[in-house]
Amino acid sequence: MRRSFTVVSIVVHAGVIAAVCIAQLLAVGALPDPHAPLTFAGAIPIRVIDIPPEDKDPELRKRLTEAVFAAQFADAKHDSSSTRHPGMHITDTIDYAIVLQGELVAIMDEGETVMRAGDILIQRGTNHAWANRSDTVARIAFILVDGRR
Repeated sequence: MRRSFTVVSIVVHAGVIAAVCIAQLLAVGALPDPHAPLTFAGAIPIRVIDIPPEDKDPELRKRLTEAVFAAQFADAKHDSSSTRHPGMHITDTIDYAIVLQGELVAIMDEGETVMRAGDILIQRGTNHAWANRSDTVARIAFILVDGRR
């Protein structure tokens, strides 16, 4: 079973597109600073993320989720102690989430929604997580608009 996330970040700024494939940068040891802000004035980041199926062991799932957030999503306010899901987090963005392939579960403080290819969710700085409870990798695109509070 594939357990690693693949993240491609595309930033549109002043009409110029710069693409960075995190997996390729990891391979050459040139990963950008994970503590850099997710958005900056005039930029609209687009992230395409391949999310592998979740591990059935809750402790392993929690450790893997913590490692992914620390390495790739340090800009998110991550709360791994959440009883809802170890991936619960908040960002200062308005997220347009588009499921491209497979099936994911959008988890909020209250309730869950199963999303399939073609489904779109607009998330406005709420506490949330994504779970892949299927047997195959799911792909989702995020268009992130600065929504600093």
